[in-house]
Amino acid sequence: MPITEVETPGITTIEKVSALLKVGPERLVKTLIYKADDKIVALLVRGDFEANEAKLKNYLQCANLELADEKTIQDVTLAPVGFSGPVRIKAARILADNSVKDMVNFVTGANTKDAHLINVNIGRDFEVKEFGDFRVITEGDGCPACGKQVTIKTAIEIGHTFKLGTKYSDSLGAKFLDKDGAEKPVVMGCYGIGVNRIMASLIETANDKDGIIWPKSIAPYPAVILALNIENKKVKELSEDIYARLTKSGHDVLYDDRDESAGIKFKDVDLIGIPVKIIIGERNAKKNMIEVKDRLTGKIDTVNSKDLESHLNTLLIDQSFKRR
Repeated sequence: MPITEVETPGITTIEKVSALLKVGPERLVKTLIYKADDKIVALLVRGDFEANEAKLKNYLQCANLELADEKTIQDVTLAPVGFSGPVRIKAARILADNSVKDMVNFVTGANTKDAHLINVNIGRDFEVKEFGDFRVITEGDGCPACGKQVTIKTAIEIGHTFKLGTKYSDSLGAKFLDKDGAEKPVVMGCYGIGVNRIMASLIETANDKDGIIWPKSIAPYPAVILALNIENKKVKELSEDIYARLTKSGHDVLYDDRDESAGIKFKDVDLIGIPVKIIIGERNAKKNMIEVKDRLTGKIDTVNSKDLESHLNTLLIDQSFKRR
């Protein structure tokens, strides 16, 4: 079928072009213009896929890779952003994702304002000499290691490592002597751990209908003292005595001495997820007895106030809660 130019006034996105021409996005090829160091590169990717810039950067072996600015795109394609295509493009180098290799009669930008081309074909209308894997992997793709279908799940990055190579060691003159006594630049790397991301990912996976469930190892407080009816003299005295004892022995304990109902206090402490509740109520306070409840299991133990510290130590186990 002959290549044909069609008017697409103001239509610049894959979704809108697809709707206007009544073809699926998999029948479109988008042309992305990149600056790779000081060179211009045009990357062709099927319309329903996204470019993977890390793969492209590795392939090009460039130090810097970024999408070209509007002026550069205008100079290369002779058209504004949204109408780029591979036919008659001025880019010195055209690369195409493997998804484009077997496509026929597809749609591209026309390198003309408000126009696209239909029935475009590689070989007849333009040439591509370099094909490769330049796109983001999608659900159902084959695993490069085992061949089974890939399943995509939402995740959060909590740590990463980067190989920096010799980029910085060359600049800094960081060298070492190899076994033959020859000077060589140090191959550098770096790593990072996101503390706030650890907290966010933990909350995503450790919760119930009532709120967060902090594991004892990283909870902001290992335990909370809930003084029920703080106006009661015995409850207040026992609560303050326990708080003073636990604080003195090194436990970082939260003390809820608000003049609020028991229900509100229980709700609030479940919401923020403190692992252990030390519950002091009027009836038990008269006998110097205390309820200790585990947030995760819901188990409740009733202990004498003088035995609370040893019971708490056993329950928490992880001594990282102790102040250093």
